[in-house]
Amino acid sequence: MNESHVDEPSRLTVATVEPAQHNTPLVRTAARRLTRTEYCNCVRDLLHLSSDFCEELSRILPPDPQIEGFDKRAESLMLERAQLDAYISAALQIADHAIISGDTQNPPVPTQRVRFEFEDTPVHPYEVTMRPWAELVPEGLILMSGSVGTRRSLRRDDFNKMVPVTGRYAVRIRAAVDQRSSNERILLRLWRPEIGTTLLETFVDAPLETPKTYEVVLPLETAGADGLVAIFVNGTNFGQANLLHMEMNAEVERLLSEGKAQEAARLRAQMRAEGVIASSRPNPLTTTTAALPRLFLDWVEIEGPLYESWPPQSHQTIFASPQGDVADREYVHSIFRRLLPVAWRRSVDVQDIDEVVTVVERELDAGEPLTEAVKVGLATMLTSPSFLFLGTTHGESFSTLEELELAERLSFFLWSSLPDEQLLSAARAGLLGSTDELTVQTLRMLEDNRSEALVMDFARQWLKVDEFDRFPPDVEVYPAFDRPENASLQEDFKKEALEFFREVLRSDQPIADFLNCRWTMLNERLAEYYGIPDVSGPVFRRVVLPAESPRGGLLGMAGLHRWGSDGNRTRPVHRGVYVLDVLFNERPQLPPPDAGELEANVVGENLTVRERLAAHRDVEGCAECHIQIDGYGLALENFNAVGQWREVQDGETRNWSARGGAPSIDASGTLHDGRKYSDYSEFKQLLLADEDRFIRALAEKLLAYSTGRRLESEDAESVSSAVNYANQNGRTLRALITGIVRSKSFQSR
Repeated sequence: MNESHVDEPSRLTVATVEPAQHNTPLVRTAARRLTRTEYCNCVRDLLHLSSDFCEELSRILPPDPQIEGFDKRAESLMLERAQLDAYISAALQIADHAIISGDTQNPPVPTQRVRFEFEDTPVHPYEVTMRPWAELVPEGLILMSGSVGTRRSLRRDDFNKMVPVTGRYAVRIRAAVDQRSSNERILLRLWRPEIGTTLLETFVDAPLETPKTYEVVLPLETAGADGLVAIFVNGTNFGQANLLHMEMNAEVERLLSEGKAQEAARLRAQMRAEGVIASSRPNPLTTTTAALPRLFLDWVEIEGPLYESWPPQSHQTIFASPQGDVADREYVHSIFRRLLPVAWRRSVDVQDIDEVVTVVERELDAGEPLTEAVKVGLATMLTSPSFLFLGTTHGESFSTLEELELAERLSFFLWSSLPDEQLLSAARAGLLGSTDELTVQTLRMLEDNRSEALVMDFARQWLKVDEFDRFPPDVEVYPAFDRPENASLQEDFKKEALEFFREVLRSDQPIADFLNCRWTMLNERLAEYYGIPDVSGPVFRRVVLPAESPRGGLLGMAGLHRWGSDGNRTRPVHRGVYVLDVLFNERPQLPPPDAGELEANVVGENLTVRERLAAHRDVEGCAECHIQIDGYGLALENFNAVGQWREVQDGETRNWSARGGAPSIDASGTLHDGRKYSDYSEFKQLLLADEDRFIRALAEKLLAYSTGRRLESEDAESVSSAVNYANQNGRTLRALITGIVRSKSFQSR
């Protein structure tokens, strides 16, 4: 099936929606296009497609621009020709994936399990005699090197036999460790070198006597002769960088680039004569391997492709009843009579159905089989403006939404997806006009797994999680980030913030926990980074914090401090802007064009960031903005550029000897309203005193997100009513969300 099969009237109808959005709308909440996330969620829930496929689908759709922190604003969600082409392409891929054209009784590639025993590794004698980083034993293979792994002659190159087609697979490896004299945890990684993709990464904790199987299930693509490599990530380095070779080789390359081939040849001859022949040289610390930690590998196994059912659930959803005759119009009619009201989120009439069925019949008349013809109808349905657009252009501002419109708004607020049948039934029965019924539906929907969209869509954007790693850490200043076992710390920072929001929502925690609490969400790696003991394993879980820990609440999270740093030094102004925007919905005015940035340290001055900021504030025209911002950023100076707690100045490689050592951190300050604090602990108490201000700001964020528009003065009453409802119902996040749904603004155009 190709793009030309999609009905042209569908294209024309979509095209007519776009220009209308540039005119003055009849209502405050104009019709808007689905965001990329909403589109993928809708087709997932409508057709029961896998999350793996939908993640791939999202990559072919253009990203959505943000306005004031969110991507749901109607004025940014137009549908231009290039975007329409992308959505048509996506619809065709969805149809091809959802409907099986061949055998619906048996999958084309049956599930297989392929195991490779490491004792069968075809090792060349050179690898284990001249380079003793690996040892074959009767039970398997032992690795000691952290730089080679099962590469070269130990490599498993027939990955395409283990993964014959793209699909979902279970990857397992049986392994154990012999720590010897080392106390460091041993990290194992399975990866595909040609495309640089990690399949599995885990700390191995099983002793040699009782090896353990480590498993992950994930989507895999077949890739020809791609290999599968097991690596002892933090194993001993058997070689050291040969700096002399690197310098001389660089000189050879320079001479060649200048056309001086004879001089380059002479230098190469000199390198050979002096024995400078490799970029690495033996590590003198590894002349004996007796004390080195060892990683034992027994076998690796890949099982798949895995099928939840066959034909897939998507095919069964579309062809819900036994297929009739290929030319049976009524059968085709029944398919779209069932799908269209859900997909288009409104009542449909015979004319609506006939427009899609006519497209299918045209394909049937051309000799296409039923499944191929229905694919074209499905793609036509998914490119209709009734599917691609939310909202309405009918009715007056502040007029009450119709029941089905309200159901749509509620589901796209809580789920970023389609209303389910229970919500639609309530709307058709006229029940959503009751705030009590809206409350019941809201609480029910928050219990549903689809409310994960509030975490991945609202919280991710509200907290700016995707920007936590916008500046990479300077590994010369913070070498811990250069350690292989810390390669995933950046993702852990993001997960902590999202897991925290998820826990507050799921456990119905007080909203004030965002400001300060005695718990957070950690896995073993992040707990170790924070210096918090007794947390084991890669899974995030709720952890009670030690009494002396500065963590707890959003501002105790490393990811937020990474956002407010440049990888080398802290940036208190940026951190202050973050606090004002994210916590209090206050966006400081933009600095004047000539304000400049806070300069890096000048050699010999050795000024702290705080001292340079004080000098910057003295620049004419800068003081007014900084009075509003700086107090919220300087309070966080105990958190360094990578989010670790510090008592003395670090970052920005410098020599503090002229000042008698690194100065102590000064985290005192004054807020814009004159309140003072002496340290981070006192600042958090001031934050808690501003709990009402924070809750109102969060209500404003939620209302703007849920309605897809800028808030106006008329919305103040709705914000107040939502806050009052939360205050009367435990001041929890669920209560505030419910208060938003019950508000006039949420229920109005």
